[in-house]
Amino acid sequence: MSTVELQIAERARKFKGEALHNLHHFIDAPLLQESYKKLNKKSAKGIDGKTWLQYGLEFPERRESLLAEFKSGRYRAPALRRVYIPKDKHSQRPIDIATTEDKVLQESVRRAIVNISKYIKLNRHMKLRDLIAAINIKLRGHYSYYGITFNSKGILLFYEQVKRSLFKWLNRRGGKRNWKWETFIQLVNSWNPLIIPLIAHFYVPSVRN
Repeated sequence: MSTVELQIAERARKFKGEALHNLHHFIDAPLLQESYKKLNKKSAKGIDGKTWLQYGLEFPERRESLLAEFKSGRYRAPALRRVYIPKDKHSQRPIDIATTEDKVLQESVRRAIVNISKYIKLNRHMKLRDLIAAINIKLRGHYSYYGITFNSKGILLFYEQVKRSLFKWLNRRGGKRNWKWETFIQLVNSWNPLIIPLIAHFYVPSVRN
């Protein structure tokens, strides 16, 4: 676990009611470097045509400007490179490949975000409206980064995981089961809604081999 991850975990324990929605100050140059090293060195090239090694040669000079773009909100993920691989003897299935640079940011964000299930567990005794408001901040942040074209299944899965985690821990407040699933669904759909998944960035994939 990195120093940044340890700082976030300690902050979550110390300030249990805090939303922890602005994680930009936790993402720094060393974390970007660690994230780059964690990537699959043999992964396919993105639309920029650069391998992990090729991008690594320019990364020391690019790192600070990439960090500045991310923290200012100016960073925009490049289009995905779409390739087709055999599905069976008669068909193929598409795979969309991000650039190494975008993978570095994705890994950094993944490592910096507090595990939402642990957050719900730690804060399950908050006022319900405040807890859901804090969760929605996290959901909004997740969608704003991962809500890209072709990732609708991914963000829907994340939403469902959050919903089921909330149901689980609400039923462990006070040591007894308080919510039936049908009533809980009314809560998160109507009374105090969880933000539903949405695509924040639309890209037309580049079809290259």
